[in-house]
Amino acid sequence: MAAKTKSAKPSTGPKLLYRSETDRIIGGVAGGLAEYLEIDATLIRLAFILITFAGGSGILIYLILWLIIPSRANIDKKGEDRVKLNAAEMRDRANEFSQNLKHDNRVGGRRIVGFILLTLGLTFLLQNFNILPFIDLSKFWPLILIILGLAILSR
Repeated sequence: MAAKTKSAKPSTGPKLLYRSETDRIIGGVAGGLAEYLEIDATLIRLAFILITFAGGSGILIYLILWLIIPSRANIDKKGEDRVKLNAAEMRDRANEFSQNLKHDNRVGGRRIVGFILLTLGLTFLLQNFNILPFIDLSKFWPLILIILGLAILSR
């Protein structure tokens, strides 16, 4: 009869930090950090937002991490090659974002900006007549915003 041995847990090696390719909104940095730290990615994203509002460095930190942390597919690449691949990915994502932004502007972005400007202009104009006393601007701001809003909507 063979002696029973305890099955040893297989060694998984060191834990590796990589950018997530599945849990990503921009570059996968928050998703990768969340997997590494075993926490929810939303907490990491909120931390980046809070750091950005607190001192403005959250975006810079995110971009630096995106540049130096490899994606899971490129984790075997070495230093300079990894940075070049990440920089190319950042460039591609920026181009994709700008194309989407251009398309959105054609579809309805101007209309939205126009309505926002009209709303702001009306709000500030009402303040000038002491209907909304909590906003303090000069007498000309409402007129400028209304004209800008009408110009955008008319195009």
